[in-house]
Formats: sequence, C-alpha cells, structure tokens
Amino acid sequence: MDIYGLFIWSAYGSTAILLVTILAYSLFRYRIAQRQLGEIVKNNREQGKKTSKVEKNS
Repeated sequence: MDIYGLFIWSAYGSTAILLVTILAYSLFRYRIAQRQLGEIVKNNREQGKKTSKVEKNS
C-alpha cells in the first residue's frame, strides 16, 4: 500500500475515533443531565407538597 492509501485509512480511523468519543461523551452528559433533572423534579414535588399543606392549614 502506498503512502496515500495509508493516509486515507488513518484519516478514516481518526474520524471514526473522534466520532465515537464525541458520542460517548454526549451520552455521558445526557445521563448526568437526566439524573439531575429527575432530582429537581423530585425536589419540586416535595416542595409542592410542603407548600400545599401550609396553604391548607392557613
């Protein structure tokens, strides 16, 4: 294989590695965001229950 062929394959390999790395990072960030969003929703529900009890008592 000549030098040009090796360059093309190394470019394809580098592109594939870059895309896989970006995909993995995006999935990682997405899962963290989902977990944080779930905690926020849970906290908001708990706060809503507390405030509704206070409103009913007054």
